[in-house]
Amino acid sequence: MNEGVVIGSWTARDTDVEIVDAAIRHLRAGHERGASRTAVWTVIAVIDDDETQVGPVVEVLRELAVGVAVYPLVISALADEPPGIDARVTLRAVERSEGDTDCIEDVFVRVRGAATQHLDAVVLPFTMPGLPVAVWLPGRLPQKDEPLPSKADLVLVETARPGSPPLVDVRATSRLFPLSDLSWHQLQSWRQLLSSLFVGREFSQFLDDVQRIDVEGEDGFRLLMAGWLVGRLRVRPDVCFLAGLETPGASVQIRARQGATAASFLAAQGSEGSRVDAYAAIDDGPAYQRTVLMPTYSVARLIERALGEPARDTVWEEAVVSAVELAERHPGTG
Repeated sequence: MNEGVVIGSWTARDTDVEIVDAAIRHLRAGHERGASRTAVWTVIAVIDDDETQVGPVVEVLRELAVGVAVYPLVISALADEPPGIDARVTLRAVERSEGDTDCIEDVFVRVRGAATQHLDAVVLPFTMPGLPVAVWLPGRLPQKDEPLPSKADLVLVETARPGSPPLVDVRATSRLFPLSDLSWHQLQSWRQLLSSLFVGREFSQFLDDVQRIDVEGEDGFRLLMAGWLVGRLRVRPDVCFLAGLETPGASVQIRARQGATAASFLAAQGSEGSRVDAYAAIDDGPAYQRTVLMPTYSVARLIERALGEPARDTVWEEAVVSAVELAERHPGTG
C-alpha cells in the first residue's frame, strides 16, 4: 500500500481539541500543498475501551484516505480512565494516480472520562463544513440516542464477521440509524454470480417456483445470503436450509421447477481459495458451467464502496428481516 511520505507529526497528552486543530493547521502550513484539503466525506472510527484495535483501525483509514478523498479521524473512548484528551497527528504527502500530490493526515484522539459521553462535541472541530459524516463502529452497533452516530449521515457496521451483533439487533437498529453493512458489500460478488445463473428465458422461468434453497458456510455468510435469497425469490423461510462446513468454504444451491421440469443452480467455493464453481442445469435440457475467482476486499475498500452508495438499501433491509426469521428457525446461527 502506498502510505505516502511522512512530512510532519505531533503528539500531546492532556490537551484540548482547539490545540489539536491548531497543530494540524501548523503542520499543513509547512507543506506547499498543505493549505488545501480535498475530501468528499469525513470518516470517524470509534473504538471503545480496546486500545489493541487502534493500530489496525488507523491502518484501515490510512488505506482508505490514500485511495479516496476522505478526512479520517480515529477516536478511542476510554470511559473509565481519568478525564482528559490525548492526540497524535501525522501528516503525509501522497501522490495520486493522476500525478497530483495531496496532504492527508492521520488524526488519532484518545478521549478519557466523562467526555466519552459527548463525542459529538469532541469531534465537531475536526469535521469539514459541508461534508457528510460517516461513523464506523468496529464490532458493535450504535446505541439508541448515542450522540455521535445520531448526527452522522451514514453509520458503518459489519454483520457477518465473527463476533458481529445478532441480526435481530441489527434489524431494530436499522430503524433508528442510516446503516451501511460492510459485510453486505463483501457479498456483492456472490449475489451477482447467483443472479447471473438465471439470465436468459430458459433459466429465468424457474424463478417462479423455487422448491428448496441450501446455503452452507460460516454463520454470518449463510444467514445474510439466505435472507437475501428468501426475500428476493419471495419464498417461504421453510424451503431454506442452513448448514455449517467442517472445512472453510461456502456453497449455495437452488432447486426449482417449471411444471414437470426440474432445474438446479449451484455456486460452490472450496477451501483452497477464491475459486468458485457455478453451474445451471435443466433436467433433459440446456446446462452451462463457469468458474470465477471471487474477490476479497479489504475493509478500506468496503468502506469506499459504502461511501459510494450512501442511499438507503431496501434490499439489504429485506435480507436482514428474512435472515432474522431464518435465525429463529435455526437456533444458534444468528
